[in-house]
Amino acid sequence: MLRHKWIGQSLRKKILLWLLLPMLALITIDSSILFRVGMHFQRTEFDHELSDTAYDISQLVSSPANTQGSLELNDDLREAMLTAQDDKMYYSIINLKGEIIGGDHVLKLALPAKTEDDKSPYFVNMPVANEPARVAVFFTTIIVHGKPQQVFIQVAETLNKRNQLSNNILIAIVVPQLFLLLTATLLIWFGTARGLLPLSELQHALSQRMPRDLSPVQLSSVPTEVQVLLDSVNFLLLKLSNVLESQNRFVADAAHQLRTPLAGMQAQIELIQNETDPAEIKQGLTRVTNSVHQLSHLVSQLLMLARSQPEVVRELDLVEVDLKHLAQEVTIDSVPSAYQQNIDLGFESDVDEAWIDGEPKRLREMLHNLLDNAIRYSGAGSKVTVKVMAGADRVTLSVEDNGPGIPVTEYERVFERFYRIIGTKQEGSGLGLAIVMEIAQIHKAEIKVEVPEHGKGTRINVVFHELADTSALAHPLHDGLV
Repeated sequence: MLRHKWIGQSLRKKILLWLLLPMLALITIDSSILFRVGMHFQRTEFDHELSDTAYDISQLVSSPANTQGSLELNDDLREAMLTAQDDKMYYSIINLKGEIIGGDHVLKLALPAKTEDDKSPYFVNMPVANEPARVAVFFTTIIVHGKPQQVFIQVAETLNKRNQLSNNILIAIVVPQLFLLLTATLLIWFGTARGLLPLSELQHALSQRMPRDLSPVQLSSVPTEVQVLLDSVNFLLLKLSNVLESQNRFVADAAHQLRTPLAGMQAQIELIQNETDPAEIKQGLTRVTNSVHQLSHLVSQLLMLARSQPEVVRELDLVEVDLKHLAQEVTIDSVPSAYQQNIDLGFESDVDEAWIDGEPKRLREMLHNLLDNAIRYSGAGSKVTVKVMAGADRVTLSVEDNGPGIPVTEYERVFERFYRIIGTKQEGSGLGLAIVMEIAQIHKAEIKVEVPEHGKGTRINVVFHELADTSALAHPLHDGLV
């Protein structure tokens, strides 16, 4: 609870937290791996020394020079072979009956005893003289008075030196890692403060403005990420200065539609903050990402709707547009989207050219929304066809599909903002056809919804009456099929 209060809604603290948590996890894993590797090499080295000592003792007692057949080491040999700094060392020679026949009697037979004579010792941790010790056990055959005898040769060493080295390894690993974590924390803290400075400047610039000051906000040295936000703010200010009354209605509609996804995203983020399972955190972040994409699409369509309202568009920069060529280009651009949905997308026209007066950018957006609507809702395996037909006094752009279609009772309502047909499972904002209607209106075009001749699906016709005067022009032909 205290952690959540400390973080609050601070973006800086959240960035710090979400950068440090993975770093802490990686440092912990890294330290654990390094410690285990260090312990492995330490244990291997010490065990190798014990093994060599056991082997040397077996060679000494079997040596022809040992004419007495003694199984005891003299003082010089014991000092040379069984002396270790900070540790005590013992050895014993034990016959198959478990009797100690040479060496230190405090070093009993290490169980379970292995009698495979493979020339390789095995190692056991066991107490010797009431101290924990590491024991190397070497089962071999020695020659005593000319007779072979199978025995266990054991060499033990207490663990003081090993424990001290383990502590040194742990300190050598952990201290630099903690220093790295502390340094990273400070760098991230001050780095995020500097990185978020443009947001503070933007906040200050906006807070100092008079209510009627709608001029663009000017900031110097703005990062790309903040520039996107700044451009959006300036664009909004420009639109407000031109059509404040219209935008008030738009903002009211937008606030109503954005409240639900934003509340959902906030709830998802709060769940992630309370989650400790990495798998659940990953799933939560995926859900948040999907929500962001949906919200981004909704915001994009809201902005397009605002730009396309007839009361917003005072004057259109009309130019002569070959609608056939434009429709071909937009159809080609939509092929990848149709392919992903397994949609058969095609283009047809009965003319070489179809010239109208219009604004190309908005006309492209209109056809893009018509195609997106058809591809999104017609269903996999369906067929979508774009047609451009020209008559004496009109040019008709139509998008036809053979999907489930739109109920006749819904023909008028599908062009309302944020309206979606009941039972629709596909994701959408309910703005696509509303944008189509707004763009058609500012071009003084008519929209008709009907059922195709084959009796299945939907066909939306956009009829343009503002034809370009091309009698004195020789335009190139734009031909082709998709």
